[in-house]
Amino acid sequence: MLNVVGWLLFTMFSGDPWLPSLGTGLVAVGLGWAGLIVFRTRDEVWDRPSTVRTTEA
Repeated sequence: MLNVVGWLLFTMFSGDPWLPSLGTGLVAVGLGWAGLIVFRTRDEVWDRPSTVRTTEA
């Protein structure tokens, strides 16, 4: 779905001088979204109780 939206935006603004700014903005939003997912996942992993078992002989 995102690919279709990207192509529609590209064809709409292909002759527009704003296209580079629009593309840069979309990349920034995408990277921010990916970073948010990474940070949330990191927090979930760190909040889990440790399941590492140590064996003492």
